[in-house]
Amino acid sequence: MLFLQVLQFLQMNFAYYCAEVFCILALFLAKYLWRKSRKCAAEGLQGPKRLPLLGNALTVWCKDEDIFENLVECFSKYPSPMRFDIFQQLFIIFREPAQVEKIFSTSALTAKDDIYKFIKYFDGEGLISGSGAKWKKDKRLLSPLFLKRNIVQYFGVMLNHAQILAGILEQEADRPAFDIQHYLHRAVADIVNETIIGVQTNAQCGELDDFLSCIGRGYQLVHERMVKPWLQVEFIFRLTPKYKELTQTRQVIHGFFRKVLRQVKKSHSHLGPKEIACRTILEQMLDIRDEVPDFSTDEELIHHMTTFYSASEDTATSICSFALVMMGMYPEYQKRVVEEMHSVIGCEELREEHLQRLDELQMVLKETLRLFPIAPLLLRKVSQNIEIDGFNIPAGTSLVVSIQNIHRDPRFWAKPNDFYPEHFLPEAVKKRHPYAYLPFSAGARGCIGKPYAYMIMKTLLVTILRKYSVEAVGSLQDKPITADISVRFKDHSYAVRIMKRV
Repeated sequence: MLFLQVLQFLQMNFAYYCAEVFCILALFLAKYLWRKSRKCAAEGLQGPKRLPLLGNALTVWCKDEDIFENLVECFSKYPSPMRFDIFQQLFIIFREPAQVEKIFSTSALTAKDDIYKFIKYFDGEGLISGSGAKWKKDKRLLSPLFLKRNIVQYFGVMLNHAQILAGILEQEADRPAFDIQHYLHRAVADIVNETIIGVQTNAQCGELDDFLSCIGRGYQLVHERMVKPWLQVEFIFRLTPKYKELTQTRQVIHGFFRKVLRQVKKSHSHLGPKEIACRTILEQMLDIRDEVPDFSTDEELIHHMTTFYSASEDTATSICSFALVMMGMYPEYQKRVVEEMHSVIGCEELREEHLQRLDELQMVLKETLRLFPIAPLLLRKVSQNIEIDGFNIPAGTSLVVSIQNIHRDPRFWAKPNDFYPEHFLPEAVKKRHPYAYLPFSAGARGCIGKPYAYMIMKTLLVTILRKYSVEAVGSLQDKPITADISVRFKDHSYAVRIMKRV
């Protein structure tokens, strides 16, 4: 009986893989013939040697955790712009600040590449994955919600959860190293839930661990589709277990926000704007819809919530984790930050205006974002023929801006592969092209949540560093990075040791 089951399993899987290989070859043969006319876009561009049909696909034919490293290394070998092909899909890679400035300031290059449709399936059509007239309108209406004058109302919420985190961390004080990201993940979730969507949760007590794991797994699955061309073929992807897993993950996440929206809509219909002292982002989106009825349907509001949640929660968690590990590895910078905190804040309770005067902390965060950019590769779709630096690029071409390469380019950075916050001293910044540093993108598609993210990160870091000193073993060179939707340590460990300050 067991033998027959094993034989049946082998037969089923053999047939599946044969069908998969056949479909892939047939599909990309057709794409090869269709895209042959576009090869003119790559004329005169350098790039790695291409194989028939495969192009440069072997670069990403490796372990998932090695794909990002392989791409960055490949992009560093050729002048910008360079060509890169995966199964006859042509990508033109840019890593010169002047070229990138033109890309980000050209209206014909605001459309997201087709590859973002995989993010769209997970997050919905929000400001990250959307394009076109609706995206422009939504960004115009939503941008004011994240200006400093609006988000300053959330400082008290951020400080409260930061102080809860500092108290919880006492159980780890003066003990062996532990993963700080686990605790930051929960704290940021509580902050985002209360300020973005308007629900008070107890993530720091473990209430949302399954939900947070669901989001993390969703990032991995989406990224896998984005970098593995064979998983981009819809009917092939639906044959894999990953399709069911991603669908279930999406249902859990969107179901959570759908439930929240129903609750908030009930209170919104009974209370006017002046009756709520601290208005969440979701409440303000409902205000916008009251004034602009065609702004968003309920489903589109869920897309915006999912986008804001995943972008802000992941960004703040990751960058705070990286920053604490870096300050643990390089204690001289931690010392500077703490001394400045004593000078600016003293024994007072932290206030929002203190955050603006912490220059050392600002440089540490900027250097952290340089080394570990939120979106290390940005893709655009050319909507009409354009010319960049003498190269004619036809409509339909995919462009890649490699922020990771720009942020590690020795022409712009004195110590490109070291943690060196002096990169952001005023005199150093003046000498550098403004588009050599792009942690939140730039131009029309620049991230609107930058002030919100900085406020969360500074509040958390100051609160932790006022109470604890941080240690981490090794150096930056000991921690290679990988990427899914954002950059991570390859070993996914953010181990630090904390000691109570006297």
